[in-house]
Amino acid sequence: MKLFKIPQKAGKKHKTRIPKIKTPKTNSLKTKIKKINFQKIRFKLIGAFIVPVGLIILLGFVSYSKASTGIIKNYENAIETSLNMLSQYYNLGLDSLYVKATQVNANEKVKKFYSGIYYDETTNEEITYNEVQSLVKSIAMTDKMLNSVFVIPKNGEGVSSYKVLPEDTYQQFMESEEGQNLPNLGLVNYWAGSHRFLDRLVSVGEEHYCMSLYKNLYDKNYNVIGYIVLDVRMDFVKEALSELNLGENTYTAFITDDGREIFDKTLDDDFTFSSQEYYQLAKSSEDLSGYSYEIYNGQQYLFIFSKVESGNAMICSLIPKDMIIKQAEDVKTVTFIFVIIACIIAIMIGSIISSGISKTINRINDGLSKAATGDLSVNVKTNRKDEFLALTTSINNMIDAMRSLITKMTRVSENVASSAVDVSTNSGLFLDAVKQITDSINIIDQGLSQQAADSEICLDQMEGLSNQIDVLTEKTSDMNNIANSTRGVVDSGIGIVDDLNRKSKDTVNITQSVIEDIQRLESESSTISNIVATIDNISKQTNLLSLNASIEAARAGEAGAGFAVVADEIRKLAVQSAASANQIAMIIKSIEEQTEKTVLTAKRAESIVSSQEKALHKTIEIFSDINKQVESLLESINTILDGIGRIEVTKKDTLYAIESISAASQEATATSGELKMTADNQLNTVQLLNKAAERLKADAKNLEETVHIFKM
Repeated sequence: MKLFKIPQKAGKKHKTRIPKIKTPKTNSLKTKIKKINFQKIRFKLIGAFIVPVGLIILLGFVSYSKASTGIIKNYENAIETSLNMLSQYYNLGLDSLYVKATQVNANEKVKKFYSGIYYDETTNEEITYNEVQSLVKSIAMTDKMLNSVFVIPKNGEGVSSYKVLPEDTYQQFMESEEGQNLPNLGLVNYWAGSHRFLDRLVSVGEEHYCMSLYKNLYDKNYNVIGYIVLDVRMDFVKEALSELNLGENTYTAFITDDGREIFDKTLDDDFTFSSQEYYQLAKSSEDLSGYSYEIYNGQQYLFIFSKVESGNAMICSLIPKDMIIKQAEDVKTVTFIFVIIACIIAIMIGSIISSGISKTINRINDGLSKAATGDLSVNVKTNRKDEFLALTTSINNMIDAMRSLITKMTRVSENVASSAVDVSTNSGLFLDAVKQITDSINIIDQGLSQQAADSEICLDQMEGLSNQIDVLTEKTSDMNNIANSTRGVVDSGIGIVDDLNRKSKDTVNITQSVIEDIQRLESESSTISNIVATIDNISKQTNLLSLNASIEAARAGEAGAGFAVVADEIRKLAVQSAASANQIAMIIKSIEEQTEKTVLTAKRAESIVSSQEKALHKTIEIFSDINKQVESLLESINTILDGIGRIEVTKKDTLYAIESISAASQEATATSGELKMTADNQLNTVQLLNKAAERLKADAKNLEETVHIFKM
């Protein structure tokens, strides 16, 4: 530990406490400031406490800034969220009006009545009209957010939840201001803030409703036949606005698309959102919600808006900024007070702690200074109960341990001196043993080198044998491939011959069928010959009969002239029939002769095909024998390949074993070299050990002289 001294005049005793600074003359003040040593731990601790004090001040400032920003941001988000939730509430409520309008449009009674179905049925028309009016009233009464419902048809009497409307209501409505402003709806809904014409018609003020929904009225064929108007109850908007309760001096309003503004309370001035430029910007923007800071009457306000999409309306609020930052000002005051208190407490605690630490460190320093001069009888004391108590206890234990250590060192130094002599003697013997080990290692190294060379020669020879085995394997594989190809060719040949054999059998069968057909043809030809003979006999008989008829006709004279002509014609036909029968007989005879020749030819073909079939059977047997020989050849080649495979495995194992032997020999050679180097190093080390033993003897003597310096 480095000690710092305060400069002082000769002959004066130094004091560690900080002198009081009064208000004397300037020269006296400078003299006292010079006496203060700012390097003392007291001032360092106070300075260390001043740093967190400064950080506390900075923390207070940052906390206020963050809190102010956070409070304002949270307030802005909270108000915006509240307005968005209110907007969603309005959306849900206004969406239900579409359902109510659809309920009216979808009602069959309404469609039939206003489609003119009951124009000629007075009783049914009146009944249906009453049912339609009851429907409209029930819809208005059962829905809490509905104030009134109007059904304005182009033709016929209109209906409202108040009373019956005149028949010319539609024409008067279209001529009114709201009717002229009403666009062609189509499928679009139209929202309005008021309808003065309908108010006058039913004697109701606009304070009872806040806005109205206009929807087309359709007949059975979905043609537009009028309008449905639904008024939203004023309480539906005002109650929700009043529950928002944003505070005093705030402006909150529900603003319809046509500019009607409904505030949550009665205003003391004539303020309107519609006349403000920022409202118009918010209305024309695509954002559904947002906020900005604006100036009104020389004061800054937070303007927040949220659009109600279902009713084409907006919720707007104007809140004074002073009301928002009021909470932040309270945070600022509380933060400032706590920071001041924290600074005072930190400085006081720092001064007290630094003073106690400084005194304790000085006492410890005095004790350690005495121990450094060799006085081990010193004992450091303190009244503190913190870590300094543990420190002084550890220092006293250290001094006691040093005292015990010095006592032991005195005894050990004598033993070391005796042991140093023994070490010197044994190191000499160890040196001789190491020299003998080195000589033995040299002999082993020579033998290992010769073994490594022999392993290299064996490895080269084995690699040559391996190459020859690889060539043999390659040739045998080629033979196997050729044999496999041959077997494939033989199998293909057998298949072709089998196909040819099947075709020859088919040829034999066809030939036999042809012979049978020809034989049947021969039999039929004989039958035809018999028929021709019969025809020839008939023609002869006919000729004979015609001759007899001619004779009889001649006998009859002129009376038999006609019969003679017939007899002559019959004779001619008989002659022609006989001639035709002779020609047919000659053709049949020719067919029989050709048939006999064809039968002989077919039989010779059958004999030839039979001999071909026998030849094919012999060919198949020859191919089968070739296939068996090829199979036998393949089995032999596979046996050779298996043997070569086992030789290959044995070759690899042998090569691996020889390589392992060679590697082991080389490794053993390298190891023996390293062992030799190790032995040489050990020899050098033992020599150094011998010299160190001599120095140990001298150091042991010096140690014995040194331990006698300390005071026990």
